[in-house]
Order: sequence, then structure tokens, then C-alpha cells
Amino acid sequence: MGTLHIAPGDSAGGSLQSAIRDSGRNEGVLRNLDDLSCGPIDSEEPSARAAWWERFYDMPEVEGDLKAFWDRIATSDDRLVIWFGRHSASEFAFFLAFAHRIGDRPYDIVDVTDLQWIATRRDGSTATIRPGKLSIMQPQRLAPLIETARPITSREREEALSL
Repeated sequence: MGTLHIAPGDSAGGSLQSAIRDSGRNEGVLRNLDDLSCGPIDSEEPSARAAWWERFYDMPEVEGDLKAFWDRIATSDDRLVIWFGRHSASEFAFFLAFAHRIGDRPYDIVDVTDLQWIATRRDGSTATIRPGKLSIMQPQRLAPLIETARPITSREREEALSL
């Protein structure tokens, strides 16, 4: 059994994949390409999301891609680690959809919402950085977070399901 990291977007997935590779790990990354912060989410059928997206984009492969994404999660025997930040509507909406679909299955989370670090400016002064969302974080900031993945608590799971 391996580990499958699940990223809420292409940018986040690319950075996470680089961080994992640079850390010398052989773990998979699955990128969700659907922005669940907009459009209908009341159906788990990929056809509903695809039909909505087709109103704006000519992407005939969307339905198949969405189905393949959720099928991969549903059939994976790997340890699942979902990454997200609550300050990004698309990342948080994805986390909530994931929690709903995964049900009682165990999974781990890396929530970057409250992260912060001190950055030194070129003039020598410092600033506190609070990115709050995964999609803007560089691989070198993500690499140390791989070890922080932890099982979701029952309280966190209940809260996600109620939202």
C-alpha cells in the first residue's frame, strides 16, 4: 500500500508533485481539475458538472476526466492524503466534496490554512507570510509539510459533512 496525495487543482498538484519528488519520495499525486466553488454540486454524477462546464468551455473530455478522478479515489487501496486551505473557495469546496464522497473511509489531511513563516525582504526587513491556500505555495514550502499529514478527527469529519 502506497500513499496518494490529493491536490485541489492543477497548480497545487504540480507544486505538491515537485515537493514529493524533491523529498525523494515515491508517492502519487492526484489533481482535481474541477473548481467546485462554482456551479451545481448537488449531484455526484460527473455528467451534471460536465454539462454545466460545457456552457462556458468546449471541453468534451470533462465528464470522463471527472469520473476517472473520483473512480481513482474510490478504488484506491492507498493511504489518501488530502491537501487544502480554507482561505481558497475552490480548495475548501473540494475538501467538503471529498469528505462527503469518502464517507467513513479513513483519510489524512494537510490543512495549510493557519500556516505562516517569516520572510526576509531584500532590504533586510522581515514580513510574516500567511498564504492560507495551497495553490500559491512553492514546492520548498510544501516539502516539510508532507510529514505533517494526520488522520482527520471525528469532529473535523462531522463539521465537514455538516457544511
